[in-house]
Amino acid sequence: MATTLLRTTRPTTSYLLSTVSIPRLVILLPWTTTSPSSFRTSTTPHSDGRIRIGGLLQSLQDLLPPILWAVPKSKTTHSKKSMRSSGKGLKQRTNLVGCASCGLPKVSHTICHECHVAFRKEIHAEAKMMRKG
Repeated sequence: MATTLLRTTRPTTSYLLSTVSIPRLVILLPWTTTSPSSFRTSTTPHSDGRIRIGGLLQSLQDLLPPILWAVPKSKTTHSKKSMRSSGKGLKQRTNLVGCASCGLPKVSHTICHECHVAFRKEIHAEAKMMRKG
């Protein structure tokens, strides 16, 4: 008796599959112990293609909200994508300062490009001298 109560109160994991709108569909749920022949007699197709299982008459459209059925009709074009992102302009930088060494503008708390290039040339020249000498 306890197992029958458990079966009736247990939530169905395949609730969508049990109400698919295909006529004469036999669905055996994992916790049922009925044979396919006895289960087949309890399912009767309805006139509009829905299946009546245990007194429930619902189709897949009744179960899912309309937003889940929304599908794009065609591919979004590049021009429509760019029109949507046209308001996303570049933000103006407010953290620009002059470099202490060369005076060129740079982002604060970073090394400027010209000083970085000069530093790399110097390091590579020293490494080349170390390899030769």
